[in-house]
Amino acid sequence: MTPARTLAVTLVAATLVACGGGTGCHADGPDPEALPEPPAAELDDHFQAHVLAAESHQAIGRWAAAEADTRGAVHGLLQQVSIGQKVFVPVAVSGYQPEGDGPVALAASLRVFHPDGNKLYDESEHATAAALDPSTPGVVVLSPILDIIFDPGDPTGDYRIETSISDGDRQAHAQTLLTVVAGSMDLDPDQHF
Repeated sequence: MTPARTLAVTLVAATLVACGGGTGCHADGPDPEALPEPPAAELDDHFQAHVLAAESHQAIGRWAAAEADTRGAVHGLLQQVSIGQKVFVPVAVSGYQPEGDGPVALAASLRVFHPDGNKLYDESEHATAAALDPSTPGVVVLSPILDIIFDPGDPTGDYRIETSISDGDRQAHAQTLLTVVAGSMDLDPDQHF
């Protein structure tokens, strides 16, 4: 994207900081206002791709550490954001175990579509993972994690976010919708380029 772009969406890649000793990575329990987790495509019994929208890296850590049946209720997952609000968009896989003692080799693509269907972001080699986190068995959050800030000139509506994740033998796909609404959040000019 260039400074002369029509839409002023700022996309910045950031890596997830691993949670040491579980600090900030435990589930706070169900959020009574949480909506169900976006659907994940299942392949090979348990290998599932996930694409999330989260308010923070801590929310991503809580999601990864939660039991599968409570992940959708983790506090901090988003389905709607206001103009100016930062949202983190991780891609992850659950039900993952490398073959035997083989290496971890996950790769993911990521695509973000405007409400009108045009591509905003399309990266075929967006994220990778080469190690497992023992505190979240079977769940791998790939890095880098995209963060997005929608600017005042960006259209409101539903942005579709899609991922495809592969370990070389298996592939899984997932998508979610993120609704952008008008808001009065103050923009920090240092967060934009």
